[in-house]
Amino acid sequence: MKRRLMKLLGVGSCLALLAGCAPMNSEQVTDTGGTENPTVVSDWQSKVEELKEVKPAELPEHLTLKISDTLQIDAEIAVSKEVEEYQVAELKLTPHLFEVDIDIDRLLGLLGNPEVIEREERTSDELLADQETFLQVRMAYLQDGNFVQVRDNRFLVVRTLNTIYEMVDMGGYYRDLFGISEDMANRRYQENGELDFMTAQEAEDVAHTFLAEMGVKDLCSLRCFACDRENLQEEVTARIETMQLVGLEQSEIDAIDSTVEKKDEGYYLVAQQGYQGIPYYPTNADMSVSNNFTEIGTSIELTVTEAGILSAEVTGLYEPAATGEKLGILSLGEILDTFIARNNDENAVGPSTVRYIGLFYLPVLEDKEGMRFDALPVYCVMYDQIRETATGYCTREYNVFDAATGERLI
Repeated sequence: MKRRLMKLLGVGSCLALLAGCAPMNSEQVTDTGGTENPTVVSDWQSKVEELKEVKPAELPEHLTLKISDTLQIDAEIAVSKEVEEYQVAELKLTPHLFEVDIDIDRLLGLLGNPEVIEREERTSDELLADQETFLQVRMAYLQDGNFVQVRDNRFLVVRTLNTIYEMVDMGGYYRDLFGISEDMANRRYQENGELDFMTAQEAEDVAHTFLAEMGVKDLCSLRCFACDRENLQEEVTARIETMQLVGLEQSEIDAIDSTVEKKDEGYYLVAQQGYQGIPYYPTNADMSVSNNFTEIGTSIELTVTEAGILSAEVTGLYEPAATGEKLGILSLGEILDTFIARNNDENAVGPSTVRYIGLFYLPVLEDKEGMRFDALPVYCVMYDQIRETATGYCTREYNVFDAATGERLI
């Protein structure tokens, strides 16, 4: 039954993502919506030209422009403030590998040494980037079906089974691009909100200490969301409705403990690893650049409750080595020019709204045997595409551009 339940919860995640990207009517497609005190400009060409001269550290955190009836920008701007000019460090990357036999015990110790029911050692059929070395897996099974896992390139903590968080797929809301998407975050949970059992700062301190003890370094951001009782209950109720929608037997639904208590409140934290404030491209985005790039990007997520660290997923970390050289990249205004030229289409299937523009390092495999990567600077533009059908729906799309040349990779 539990396996079937988790499959249905996965369906719920998809439906929830679509719900969070609901179709907009014509009145909503304006140059005044967005966030508090957005930059709103009707003459968008002049603003784009202005942004070509603005230094990275002086860029707005949010930009709102109406380009046409079919394209508007209402986007978070995420370009590292550590980048003084439009030049970035030339970088080489190697995967950060865990010591599976040592780190499984280290991880258990950081979790307070919970009772281990059984241990398992095995070799996975998954390969490292050299395509020759099979991943080693170490498992520690805990009570209630929970477990801790360490692989060469990632570790996982699952202590959510038989808790209310089994009903709440946190990552389903925040993995959409790089671990956080603004409109999804505001859908239920409050960034930097405060809970009674500890402050948001204390939760961030817990996360920093935990990650540092596990050898996770070079964090360039950490975002913290408060999951209070009311919003958790809304989430669980929505999941129950989804189960009914997909046809789960009512007797199975009734057997699920769906009441959220005060002790269930927690913080969900998302971090990014990177270099000089520029994050490495995330693992969850839809990437198909070429045969020479890695499909495993960076992802760092934790849930902290009164009971401690309830879940953690850390994958795709890197060790950077700067070459000492600098690489010139295009300005935000130039990337906007490129994106608008490609996407401002009066014959589009429906209106599009840009939600996020960010600068990343994309790991591109340069030496398979040595597992060495070139860090290719890229701009990622995430946008909502409204499909004008009888019912109307929205999809989240991505364009990824080489930051040095403007070539579209996706």
